[in-house]
Amino acid sequence: MSTLVASHVHQSRFGYHPCDRETFAKLKELNKLYTKALHQKAAFERWERKEPHNRVSRTKLRDSDGQTVGYGAPQEVPEPKLNGLLIKEEYLSDLTRGGAYVKGMKTKRAKVSWVMGAELIGEVYKTARHPHPTAEGVKMMKLAPHIIATLLELAKK
Repeated sequence: MSTLVASHVHQSRFGYHPCDRETFAKLKELNKLYTKALHQKAAFERWERKEPHNRVSRTKLRDSDGQTVGYGAPQEVPEPKLNGLLIKEEYLSDLTRGGAYVKGMKTKRAKVSWVMGAELIGEVYKTARHPHPTAEGVKMMKLAPHIIATLLELAKK
């Protein structure tokens, strides 16, 4: 459906785009997985901020009228799953209590960061979505099609 005008410009019936239809379909799926990874990263960071003894949930116990009358035994909340676009790095951090360091005490913490190039996915997707009226107005994408394919494979893991 699209015809190649220049090395990075493709024409459709709506205007000129920086990528072909197949690459855009991959980019659209990758953006969906990237958005999900953003939520997973936030969930992991919320979980990581808590001390281990606070990573629990309790079920509500209710009476015959449906009123809460207590709480069940604490159950450990598991570590949230991470997408293939995210890298978890573990390190040791000084333990703090009430804003003061506890001398000699270390605790294991983790930091989550993006795979190289993953932070550009949202911007590249927004650029590829909107057509331009002229071929000269089309900007080159910041991610090459083979990098998009590689990131898509990582995200599906």
